[in-house]
Amino acid sequence: MKITEGKVIELLSEAKTVLLLEPQYNRKWMPLGLSKIATFVKANGGKVDFSRFPPLKKYDLICITTLFSTDSKFVLKTIRDCQRSLFTRNSKIIVGGIFASLMPEYIIEKTGADIFVGYSKKLDEYVPDRSIDWGVAEEHKNDLILFSVRGCPNRCAYCMVWRMEPDFYVLSNWKEQIENSDQTSVHLMDNNLLGTPIEHIRAVVDTLNKTGKTVTLHGGVDCRFVTDEKAELLASLSYNDFGFRIAFDRMADDGVFQLAMEKFLKAGLKPKGKSYCYALFNFDDTPQEAFYRSREAFRYGVEPYLMRYKPLSALQNKNDYVGKYWTKKLAMVFQIYWQNYGFNVNDGSLEAFVENYQKLGANTKRLRLTQEDWDKWNYKRK
Repeated sequence: MKITEGKVIELLSEAKTVLLLEPQYNRKWMPLGLSKIATFVKANGGKVDFSRFPPLKKYDLICITTLFSTDSKFVLKTIRDCQRSLFTRNSKIIVGGIFASLMPEYIIEKTGADIFVGYSKKLDEYVPDRSIDWGVAEEHKNDLILFSVRGCPNRCAYCMVWRMEPDFYVLSNWKEQIENSDQTSVHLMDNNLLGTPIEHIRAVVDTLNKTGKTVTLHGGVDCRFVTDEKAELLASLSYNDFGFRIAFDRMADDGVFQLAMEKFLKAGLKPKGKSYCYALFNFDDTPQEAFYRSREAFRYGVEPYLMRYKPLSALQNKNDYVGKYWTKKLAMVFQIYWQNYGFNVNDGSLEAFVENYQKLGANTKRLRLTQEDWDKWNYKRK
């Protein structure tokens, strides 16, 4: 069943031994939610262990985190293994995170586990426990994963943020995490930093610059909120490789995106090699619209980062979903074109890319488009 935040806090406060369990899906960084739970439990006198495998000893409480719905098989197996184990079958289990919040009924139907939907504002106030070995790859151990803001003022149909984080507000402890961290690379996970008051943006930029830390804007810049002052502030930051990120997901932002990029360039931003542009495709866009948005990003020296839309309820990591104006083969070829070659083949067109690739004789069947594919490619919205 679904349980409330109050119940989660009660269980965490009462438990003397807590297992923080993360299924064996692929991930880069520490599980932020579990790391904050660890701090809370220790502050209340409890002990915690972290594992990516079902345990061989008993615990009062097991907290299982989840990432995406496409990781469903790992999540369900982890829950069932705990329920069947001689050691843990009588332990209380809570499942939370993104997948659990988006599809709680599915997990309940399959496992009967207790699900916490959303996130806990109370737990979010705690600083992550970095004394635990979270099994982070060596190249990411110097990364500070941080939210200074929760939520987003937008309610985009393709996005999970507003579903999991319905409130948009600034967190209270973001500054001390930056100032007290030994990590020199900050990965700012805010979903819409520029939608916050200018005072907060100034404070974040000032803190990052004073501490000499580099930054990656994972949530991307919302071009609709860019002003001259905000552009100057963000242009003053020291970015990691491809650390500056902006989005051009909709044709409705045509003109707005270009104006935002003009402001950034005027402010001194040097995007080449330091920037990505999130470009959603295969949603409600036509191929020509997706090509135009990607090309506009490229024109400003920003590397298009193609994001192929999948329904939030997709249970496997497959590219089975096909948008109204696309075909499965065309979506694949479009992504290959941008990821590998962009405008560096002949005249820069998709047609020239496909023709040139076939002349090379390398895996030509993979890129052989049918008349239906080309009809979709050439379609223009009336």
